[in-house]
Amino acid sequence: MRIGIFGGTFDPPHIGHINAALTAKETLSLDKIIVVPAYVSPFKINRKVTEPAHRLEMAKLAFDKPFTDISDFEISQGGVSYTINTLTHFSDIYPDSEYTLILGADAFLGFDKWYKYHEIAKIASLAAVARNAEDFKKIAEKARLEFAKVTSVEVNPIQVSSTQIRENPQLHRKFLTENVYEYIEKNGLYKDEL
Repeated sequence: MRIGIFGGTFDPPHIGHINAALTAKETLSLDKIIVVPAYVSPFKINRKVTEPAHRLEMAKLAFDKPFTDISDFEISQGGVSYTINTLTHFSDIYPDSEYTLILGADAFLGFDKWYKYHEIAKIASLAAVARNAEDFKKIAEKARLEFAKVTSVEVNPIQVSSTQIRENPQLHRKFLTENVYEYIEKNGLYKDEL
C-alpha cells in the first residue's frame, strides 16, 4: 500500500491543505492519506495554538474523504511532535507499505533542520507541494541534496495561510469548508485573535 503522511498544526485546516492532499494522492497514486495534527510543532513551541481536541475535530471535518484517515497519534502523545516518531509508529502498523511525507514548499525547504531528517528520509520519500514557478525552482535546487527521494507536486495556487484565516473572519467562508466554518462559529474559535 502507498501511504501519504500529511502532518501539520491545522489551525484551522483550510482548502489549501485539502487541495494539497488531493493533488498529492492523484499525482503519486497514493492509496491512503493519513492526516496527523501535531500536538506542538517543533517550530511553533512558543506560539499559542488552538486546543488539540478542536484541531483534531476540524481535521476530521475538513478531510472527510474515503481515502483519508485522521490520526490522533501526535496529539495523544502530547509534548513536541516529531515526524520521525510518527513515521516509525505507522511503519510498525503498516510494515509493508511505501510512505510519502507530504510537505508544503516552506516545510520542505527547511527539511534539513528537522529532527533526525536523515532517518525520516530512509522511511519515506518526500512530496513537496509547489504553488508556483518560484516554489518549483526552490524545490528543485533543494532536491539536489542527496538525503531523500523528492517529488514536486504542482497544485492550483491558493494563497492563504491559517494565520490569515484566524486573524480575518472575512476569509472564513472563502477558504474553509462549510462544516469547518460551522464548527468554528459554534465553538467561538479565533475570537481572541481579532
